Amino acid sequence: SDITIPSLLFLSQSVVVKNFETRPVRVGQVSIDIFKSIVERLPIDLDPKVGATHIDDEKYWKRVCVAKYGEVVSSQIEYHGLTWKRLFFERYCEEFLLNEESIKKNANLFQKVI
Repeated sequence: SDITIPSLLFLSQSVVVKNFETRPVRVGQVSIDIFKSIVERLPIDLDPKVGATHIDDEKYWKRVCVAKYGEVVSSQIEYHGLTWKRLFFERYCEEFLLNEESIKKNANLFQKVI
């Protein structure tokens, strides 16, 4: 039988992906190609605070937006500066501000946003 043994690079990237939320890496810490490979494998449910500061890859943000809002969101990108990341965070903030429960639970955060 054919057994495929994963490369050391693949295994190390898997560890980075698994721990990205608590120990994110940046371009410069790894090569651009390796960073792109890591971002391609990241889950779409990362903490938005981590994504905001560590991920600029538009392919990642498109995956997040389409998964969260559906394909219809593709027609809305022009209203958000033609970037998926901006579309995500503008919709994310809109949802937060329209959700009374989240405002009550996060009063301090709400004050900072205002």
